[in-house]
Amino acid sequence: MSHADDIAQDVMLVLMRELPTFHRQRTGSFRTFLRQITINQLQTASRKSQKFANNASEDIAKELADPTSIASQEWDQEYERVVFQRLIELVKPTVSKQDWQAFERYALENQPPAKVAEDLKVSVNSVRNAIGS
Repeated sequence: MSHADDIAQDVMLVLMRELPTFHRQRTGSFRTFLRQITINQLQTASRKSQKFANNASEDIAKELADPTSIASQEWDQEYERVVFQRLIELVKPTVSKQDWQAFERYALENQPPAKVAEDLKVSVNSVRNAIGS
């Protein structure tokens, strides 16, 4: 198991232990909660490990703690990507294939509603209804 795998496992263990006490306070509070657990585990690993002479875990923890850093911004982007993918997995089976195609092409691919309607042989209103507008 790699050092990163060890840290990921430690993060999951802490998350499982602490999640019952988590209370969402505002948008992004879970993401912040998860990031802080990760930072703490990176710092702990840095203190325990002699594997990294340059304290790479500590450097990563410092970057994640800075909301303006590239690492922090990438964290936020990846979090949003994972949440969006999960939402797609939940929603897609609940709508018709045609509505999903209309949503995907119009909302995700930014195709004009008239073009989507023409290709799917439905009205423009049907395309707009597929995205809930």
